[in-house]
Formats: sequence, C-alpha cells, structure tokens
Amino acid sequence: MNRPNYIEWIIEEQGVVFNDGVPLNSYKITYDISDEETLSQWALHIRRHYIQDNELEESLKDLPYSEEEYLKTYKIPQRGGQGSVSRSADITEILVADMLQFLMNYEVPRIKQPYATLYITFSIGDWVFH
Repeated sequence: MNRPNYIEWIIEEQGVVFNDGVPLNSYKITYDISDEETLSQWALHIRRHYIQDNELEESLKDLPYSEEEYLKTYKIPQRGGQGSVSRSADITEILVADMLQFLMNYEVPRIKQPYATLYITFSIGDWVFH
C-alpha cells in the first residue's frame, strides 16, 4: 500500500497530559480543504478499504447501478442510525492503521470483515507485535 498524501496532515500535539499529569501521545489532522487532490486521494484510499478497484469493477458488470449508487447502497455505510456509527468506526480504524504503518513504521496487514476491520501490527526491527 502506498503512503497516502493526507498523512502529511497528521501532526503530533505537544504538551497534552491527562488530569493526573501523565503525558499523552496525541495527534491531530491539520487538513487543507482547498487541496482537492489530496482529499480525493484520501477518499479513494478509504473506499479501497471497503472494496478494491477490481472487485468494484467486477461487481458492477451485471448490475444496473452507477459506481456511486452501488457503493452507497451496498458497501459504504450511510448517515443515520447504525450507518453513521459504522462509518465513523471504520474511518477511525483506517486512520489508526495508517498512523501505525506510515508514521510509526509498523507493518499493518489490512483485513476487512463484514462488521469489523482487523489489523495486526508488528515492527520488523524490534519484533514488537500488537
């Protein structure tokens, strides 16, 4: 998986601590809403976690749907009810996996299950497993 451009928008916040004074590793996304290329690439990156390009093409062959209709109807959870919760959880899992892989240099195999994204991380150099 190639490093998505949006990763450059993720920065570590300094000086964040819990109420008891324990330091917290905290990150934020400093996005540029006018950077349409990076936003489009990011959207495609997220979509590919739901269905790969070749699978999407194959699925659309015999269906009377546009790509957008098919994705909204069958693949990507939509706003409202459980759809909003599922989509939020999915995107959070993708962001965390991307941070582990592209900022912290872990290997992160991605496996999408019907109601969960499963990922395992490990560091080749230090042999750290999660």
